[in-house]
Amino acid sequence: MRKKFITFILVGMVCLFQSCHQHDDIFPHEPGTEDEIVLTAKIGPAPTRMSQVADNTYVFDAGDSIRVVGWTGAYAAVPDASNPSEYAKWWINSVVIYNGRKWTATPYMRWQNGEGIEHHFVSWYPAGIAIAPRDDLKSIYHLSTDTYNPDILVASTSLTRPSDNKVNLHFSHLLSRFDLHLRFVDYYQDITNISVTSELTVDATINLIAGNLTQGSVSATVSVDEVAPTEGNTWSGSRIVVPQNTDGCSLTIKFVANGKDYSMHYTHPSLHFEQGKRTTLRLLVSKDDILLQGVGVSAWSEGSSLGDADAEESGK
Repeated sequence: MRKKFITFILVGMVCLFQSCHQHDDIFPHEPGTEDEIVLTAKIGPAPTRMSQVADNTYVFDAGDSIRVVGWTGAYAAVPDASNPSEYAKWWINSVVIYNGRKWTATPYMRWQNGEGIEHHFVSWYPAGIAIAPRDDLKSIYHLSTDTYNPDILVASTSLTRPSDNKVNLHFSHLLSRFDLHLRFVDYYQDITNISVTSELTVDATINLIAGNLTQGSVSATVSVDEVAPTEGNTWSGSRIVVPQNTDGCSLTIKFVANGKDYSMHYTHPSLHFEQGKRTTLRLLVSKDDILLQGVGVSAWSEGSSLGDADAEESGK
């Protein structure tokens, strides 16, 4: 798969002293100075939030924003959000917005002065998932609902200042993707109004610094959203979900066919939703039952349809 590389320049402030911070206002910054940070963001594989322009190439949309934080010293010495005396250690704490042509960072971002300083960057999308220093970036509570169910991307890197001033951020998924593919037998005619719901865990505690999360304990009935309308006897849906293992994943499938309303239930013995991967479930809706056609876990970027994952487990 080809991936879109989005390069944007985030500029900072020029300081007189090595110990100055981004909020020091000694001299105004001029673009192109030696403190300029050149940031390259690699988006992939296949983020669902981004627009697909062609050939599996993904780009940010105008209005999208990321947050970038940074500190120096040891990576484990990330500033403590609960300690106001450490707030000044956030060498970078900026929101970066894309307008369709370029990125703008507020406040500016710059390199720390001095030789051999280790710089640490962490960035996430959507920008509002967490706000430093108000939030503890190691413990962000996330609750997914039908009205708020974003794809969450995180990138991090550590480096000393390179000769070309470039920082490469490679975003990856914190959540998982559930793809569902239905095929109806010929018994059903004029199929419309298909809806699918499932009982899943919908909360997690996110560690943006480590780039991982812990499954919560809140469950809810959520919808699997249509991504391809019924075409003949097939339907496709998808949902971003909290990574989790289910001990019996229950689905309710409702639809109208043959001039009648139908409501059918299917329970899979277990489904595995892994961080940064997609689980694809293929079902056959027969006259009297729902039958398993295949299930598999694959890399998020693999395949161009919802029915192409290799079967890795079976159910009754």
